Amino acid sequence: MVGQRIKTYLEEHGLIAKFVAEKVEIPYQQFMGILNGTRKIELMEYCRICKFLKVDLKKFISEAKTEI
Repeated sequence: MVGQRIKTYLEEHGLIAKFVAEKVEIPYQQFMGILNGTRKIELMEYCRICKFLKVDLKKFISEAKTEI
């Protein structure tokens, strides 16, 4: 779920997944696994992604809580 929200955010802001993966130092295949929900995101990966995107750490998690 969090990965899908990140994927949507990237699409909405015109960001290319490969570019973001390189910037946050996550191998592209693993990053795509996160975005597609086939791989769990690690805490440090999540922190690096949020820092790069300049969003609050609660951004993608807070949205998840509203769906429960």
